[in-house]
Amino acid sequence: MTARSDPAAARRPRGGLVRGTARTSRATGLLVLLLVLLAVPLAPGGLAAALPPVRAGGWTPADPPRPSVKIIPGQYIVRLRPDVRPAEVLGMVKVKPLYVYTKVVNGFAARLTTAEVVTVLQHPGVAVVEHDGLFQGFGPLPAEPLGPAPVRSWGLDRIDQRYLPVAGGFEARHSGVGVTAYIVDSGIDPAGAEYANRLAPGYTVVQDGHGTGDCLGRGTAAATIVGGRTWGVARKVRLIPVRVVACDGTGTFSGKLAGLDWIARDNSHPSVAVIGGSGVNAPALEAPALEAAALELARRNVFLTLAAGDGAARRCVASPAQVLSTLVVAASTVADRPAGFGTTGPCVDLFAPGAAVVTARPGGATIRTSGTLLAASYAAGVAALFKDAYGDVRSYVLLDRIRENATEGVLTGVPPDTPNRLLFTGGL
Repeated sequence: MTARSDPAAARRPRGGLVRGTARTSRATGLLVLLLVLLAVPLAPGGLAAALPPVRAGGWTPADPPRPSVKIIPGQYIVRLRPDVRPAEVLGMVKVKPLYVYTKVVNGFAARLTTAEVVTVLQHPGVAVVEHDGLFQGFGPLPAEPLGPAPVRSWGLDRIDQRYLPVAGGFEARHSGVGVTAYIVDSGIDPAGAEYANRLAPGYTVVQDGHGTGDCLGRGTAAATIVGGRTWGVARKVRLIPVRVVACDGTGTFSGKLAGLDWIARDNSHPSVAVIGGSGVNAPALEAPALEAAALELARRNVFLTLAAGDGAARRCVASPAQVLSTLVVAASTVADRPAGFGTTGPCVDLFAPGAAVVTARPGGATIRTSGTLLAASYAAGVAALFKDAYGDVRSYVLLDRIRENATEGVLTGVPPDTPNRLLFTGGL
């Protein structure tokens, strides 16, 4: 049974410290206090050890950066019951929040002492308190600059046909016109010619003077594949940057949650979103708040495509990658094999091109690069084509249509616990 088969399980808060009722017994309160006191020092350097670094020696298509995550000591995400105002709980401890959430979840993120966590948990309106996490290692994607000679995109070419060999072009009857695509990662280069006049103002949680611009190139590469005029799937889609990854390749779960909350506030429809920075190989540090946020965005009809992750893991631990009504995408190669760097497992819905694919970087240069973020971007482009063709269908309907439309059984070397499906436009 996969994680998708139990809708109730997807809605249950997982992880964190959960207050079940307003009349928590004294014994339960002592247990909660003990959990709080023990929470931070469970493992040196956080609950997840850093993955091996990318090997040196030049650009290798199969080696995007491998991220890691760790707990941020003393920093928490607090989720509240729907009828409770965040200011009410914040007033109990008199702290300034890092973020306040009002749409995808009700709550806030803040730095709290152990005593303040205990005080917060005494409020009957507090549902969950969970550690915030720092994800790091999301550096620039490895890139091979391409010259002015004509270049073909095998990724585009592959998704509009069922079988190899590729035909040497890309055809689509729709363009994504009228659809908005949110790019949740490192921002988008505002001067990119690939999407001129279709880039809308967005949102950033990174306060470094760059605004929603892109100093890593990840978000720009993703946006170009979703909707670039040359290398994009949906070439008239409206693109909006949601910057949650800083120039040093780091970000926080609380910041990503703020980005998803902003998408719900922006409320553009029909819309899709591609979320990078998801697969981080941290089984002990999933982010229940992000899972809840993804589920709420899907309920609001924002179709989410998630990168399965670049950790080369045979397990699905990415958050929010196990939520219903989201499309989790792993990366494939030009030879129709799973990319060696990509995460696989039962939470994956399908594969899409993600190894040595053609896109653009900040400044406009054409590059060849790799990463599951790019695979998820191809899928987001197909979702935009679908919404252009059929309107703002429900997220679960679109998920089923894209999965059912995928080409079955054409990839070799797929682990037995991972669906053997390849993204297909299906004449869109």
